[in-house]
Amino acid sequence: MLYQNDPTTLGKEDFLILLVTQLQYQDPLNPADSTEFISQLAQFSSLEQMQNVNQNLEIIQLYEQSINNAQALNFIGKNVKASGSAFDY
Repeated sequence: MLYQNDPTTLGKEDFLILLVTQLQYQDPLNPADSTEFISQLAQFSSLEQMQNVNQNLEIIQLYEQSINNAQALNFIGKNVKASGSAFDY
């Protein structure tokens, strides 16, 4: 699964596959630095969490738009007077 829709984007599973492959084929006489792997995992985890927060904010925005649309339905058949950025009904 080395990319889903965009061939330039790797997912979490892709990163882990590459990491395990790197570990399997490393030189036993000159092993890779584990702190570098830990750093990469931490950075990837942070990125994934930021993407999740972004998705949740987008969902909240959609809910807010739905609520605003539903509230606007209450004004059907009413006289509304707008002054500036506020209005009276």
